[in-house]
Amino acid sequence: MSNIEETKYYYGLKEFADISNEYGINTSTEKLSVYRRRGLLPVPTVMIGTKAGWTKEQIESWIKDKKQR
Repeated sequence: MSNIEETKYYYGLKEFADISNEYGINTSTEKLSVYRRRGLLPVPTVMIGTKAGWTKEQIESWIKDKKQR
């Protein structure tokens, strides 16, 4: 019996912006940095040093909420 965990991928601000733009939310890493400082982004799932990482589900949920406003 194998105990292999699925590798999780976390997205940084650049990828967060890229995914958001693909979904029609016009944003940039600079805007997202401001949103993060203001508490307008989800809490990152991981921190690697000073770099934040989000799951794709977190990003898509944020996009869905943003589009509903």
